[in-house]
Amino acid sequence: MNARLKLVSNQALAVKERNFVGVAHRAAQQTSDRKRNLTRRYATLDNAVVRLTEFMVRNGYVGDVCELYHHITGRQLGTIKITAKGHLKINWEWENNNVQ
Repeated sequence: MNARLKLVSNQALAVKERNFVGVAHRAAQQTSDRKRNLTRRYATLDNAVVRLTEFMVRNGYVGDVCELYHHITGRQLGTIKITAKGHLKINWEWENNNVQ
């Protein structure tokens, strides 16, 4: 029996943990739609901020709120809300003066 063996690396590929979680809370008229929250996970804070802002601009409706928090600590890092005029109201925790 001739079996051809292939060399396989023993080292597992390094996978970044996706500790930054973005949850979009929809402000729909139907109560069934309000219970559906869209959740995305991100590996870096930079990607999370950019992608959540982009998502709210493209897909958000008036009253939608998107929150960003850290998965391990559970600390909320910020929120993005769409106002009635269609503007984004962004509140990041690191911009507040009372952060310790």
